[in-house]
Amino acid sequence: STRMRTSYLQMQDNVHLFGGYPDAATDRDLSGRDPLKNLTTISANIIDNGYQFNTCHVIGFGGANHAIVDGFRLAYAYSLPNKDLNNTVGTGSELYFNPILRDGGAVLLQDKIGGYGSMIGNKVRNCIVANCTSERGAAVFVQSSRSDVEIEVEFENCIIHNNTSTFETAGATPSAIYIESEAGGSVQVKFNHCNILKNVGYGLHLKGTGATVQLDNSMIWANATQAFARSEELANSGNTAFISPILLEIETGATLTGTNNLLDASATVPAGLTNTENKLTYLRSETTAEGITKEIYTYPVFVNPTKNIGATEEGDLTNYGGTVNFMPRNMNPMVNAATDASMSGTDISTNITRTYGGAADVGAVENTFLPENGKVYYVRTTGSDSNNGLSWGTAFATVQHALSVANTAAQSLG
Repeated sequence: STRMRTSYLQMQDNVHLFGGYPDAATDRDLSGRDPLKNLTTISANIIDNGYQFNTCHVIGFGGANHAIVDGFRLAYAYSLPNKDLNNTVGTGSELYFNPILRDGGAVLLQDKIGGYGSMIGNKVRNCIVANCTSERGAAVFVQSSRSDVEIEVEFENCIIHNNTSTFETAGATPSAIYIESEAGGSVQVKFNHCNILKNVGYGLHLKGTGATVQLDNSMIWANATQAFARSEELANSGNTAFISPILLEIETGATLTGTNNLLDASATVPAGLTNTENKLTYLRSETTAEGITKEIYTYPVFVNPTKNIGATEEGDLTNYGGTVNFMPRNMNPMVNAATDASMSGTDISTNITRTYGGAADVGAVENTFLPENGKVYYVRTTGSDSNNGLSWGTAFATVQHALSVANTAAQSLG
């Protein structure tokens, strides 16, 4: 029904909502929390009558201040009109519904519909946002329409993947995350240790004077203008569906700053992003003219990622079947590439410290294949012994130099 499609969880002032607890948790024992192992889904599929009948949004922060959503999978919102099976307009609300707001599938912060006031101090942490569809901001939609409305929200340790934006108005672009200040009101959004990948639409779209975004220790990769069965299809440089510069749309007046991010190869790095590299590729290996297959070390290899681009109605489609896992493998350039300042926290599991493996990783999930303690030094043929050797991007050139540095470090600890 119309009422059911417009239903969603509305956060309240100072309310903190936590997920990721095991079934065995009781009111006296809340240990064992892990949002990855104990997946807690808030789904827009509330009547199980097909994807197009799902609710338009999952969670809203309309008028809420200092609210926190922590440890959930937010999924399957559908903000577009639903039609009958013949794709024609029905005669009843159960057959046809045209949402007033077609934006913001999973996370919604806006003042226009509902006449809300400012929304400050809000946080979304340790969450997965997936398989949502809307016009603008299929995963996240933040918009202030009045100069007196201030909006603040922080995203930390979040994986925003496989959402579909369909906004096709002339002169505009689709976007997984849409952030706008329409009338100069302050809109401040922070992303720290986030994965923004495999969405249909720009990973991030900023618009309007007053819209300010800080992006740190995050990756934006493999977002396209249409859905693909496999992300490797983006490797075709002649593919017209491939957004270039593929990661960001920053319109006049909006501001983007941040550090230690990894972006798509060949994309233009915005001036406000420091220590940020555009090196993430789309093929794991390539064959040279001599017929030699070489591993591409800037391909972000994960344990069990989704294989497609765009939202899927029935759930995640992974490379190896089973549960999706965006933990970076050892050869992933995200490993040990984050800022030192982020090493005091934990990853999306809320259990694995950012010091695991010697340094913090870019993105939401920390690699746990490396030794837990001590430092890890990297060596590659294209490296330099004048580097610090602490990540693939700053690798040494020779094993001997790495051994010497490791020996010196060990002696200093002794």
